[in-house]
Amino acid sequence: KEFLERLRREWADSCNALLPGYAVIDHRSFKARGIERIPTIHEGYASREMEKRGGRGDLCEENRRIQALNRLLDALRAMIGRLSDQAQGILTAVKRRQRPSGAPQAPSSPEPAERPQERPQARETPPQAPQEPPKPIRTKKALTDRFKTRLDERLAENERKQAEKQAEPDMEETWDLSDPADPLNIGMGWGTGGHGLGL
Repeated sequence: KEFLERLRREWADSCNALLPGYAVIDHRSFKARGIERIPTIHEGYASREMEKRGGRGDLCEENRRIQALNRLLDALRAMIGRLSDQAQGILTAVKRRQRPSGAPQAPSSPEPAERPQERPQARETPPQAPQEPPKPIRTKKALTDRFKTRLDERLAENERKQAEKQAEPDMEETWDLSDPADPLNIGMGWGTGGHGLGL
């Protein structure tokens, strides 16, 4: 592994020496750079050509799916950031409202003069301390950790489903070389195991 890392680093250094300053190649993985994205896969020339001719390349399709997931992850991270900022604001407001029990409470708003009968009843009810926010949103880190755990679970489930899907043989792509009725076997020379014309 160290040899491959060194080889990749040397290749990147050689390319960067020849490239202009704005086009820099970084040989490190997303994980090593601290980037939380799903890496795309190498499509290759054949898949690209198939796409140009109007076909659907499996590798290109997989990359489109990965790019959509990355956009979704970016949107979810932005949403988490906004929610955690809101939760932090709520928590700050709650802490500001909390006072020591011996401190007198200033009236929040003056009572209207038209309602004198409600005034005594309002004094009889003891002031209630504001409720604390639920535990999952008490800190930004707890909220982020909870989201990351759920996201990791969903990604693991998707990877498991993809692995199961790839493990199942596609009936359209399986080719029985021993079937003489298969027209593809005739051109390959039936009885030769598909290794020649059999002439």
